[in-house]
Amino acid sequence: MFAKRRKSVGLLAGALALAILLGGCSLSVESIMEDLKAYVQGEEPSEPPEGFVESKENDAYSYDVYDDHVVLTGYKGEAVNVTVPDTLDGLPVTVIGGLAFYYGVPVENVKLPSTVTELAENAFYYCRSLKHLELPDSLVTLGDKCFSWCLSLTALTVPPGVTAIPDYCFNECAGLEWLTLPDGVTSVGVRAFSGCKLLSRVSFGSSLTSVGALAFRDCVSLPVLTLPGACTVGRDAFTGCAEAFGVVTERNSVCWQALWDMGVPVGTSETTLTKNPTPNTSDAPDASETSDTTTETTTTE
Repeated sequence: MFAKRRKSVGLLAGALALAILLGGCSLSVESIMEDLKAYVQGEEPSEPPEGFVESKENDAYSYDVYDDHVVLTGYKGEAVNVTVPDTLDGLPVTVIGGLAFYYGVPVENVKLPSTVTELAENAFYYCRSLKHLELPDSLVTLGDKCFSWCLSLTALTVPPGVTAIPDYCFNECAGLEWLTLPDGVTSVGVRAFSGCKLLSRVSFGSSLTSVGALAFRDCVSLPVLTLPGACTVGRDAFTGCAEAFGVVTERNSVCWQALWDMGVPVGTSETTLTKNPTPNTSDAPDASETSDTTTETTTTE
């Protein structure tokens, strides 16, 4: 086994040297280095995604080229106001990739083109200077944590094609004050809005069927929320909300009963909110079920 791995490392090292000598080789130095690292660590190198052609970059962006589209993988510029192009190398930019706009990039305002259909997991993760983002109507998919820790983002309108707010989507967006969501949203993930301490306006349509655990944890500025009666509610979804917070829903519905059991004030209108004086805690979740397993990094400058 060791001899076989040593031979593989030798072959990869040779390929790396060849790629450096032949600048036009379709194998990038970065991809070969990743494979070499994988072998050294005893891992199998990952296969490129179907349709992948090459990774490229220009003065402003790094991006992956596929047969029929482009995935934007990083912003390299210094501009505060950014309009992402609709094409690169003659192909439509359809995906904003993971960590494309990450901590340290100076952008404050971003406009995405009408070709974009997906924001990948962590697409704008910890983009701490981002204040305004214009999303296109073509967008249909938001990835987990795609706006998590966007501390300066104050408001956002989510386009009508989006049907799910995934796990940790707006987690710790401490400056987020209001959010406009489409009526077609069917689910809100775990900790989707956790730590949004200034969030005071958000509403859902009748299509909503589930709210995940800790979804609105510590949303201390949220006054009231209206949920459909058939909507299921995860454990501790509203823990840490203001004392005056309550949920309006259909009396004796699935949603009503779940909230009543948790001790969350519930009613058929804002004026009829009442709280179960003895909430059911016999099936309280283990710490492993409710703890935030995501490690956030705070950088001191």
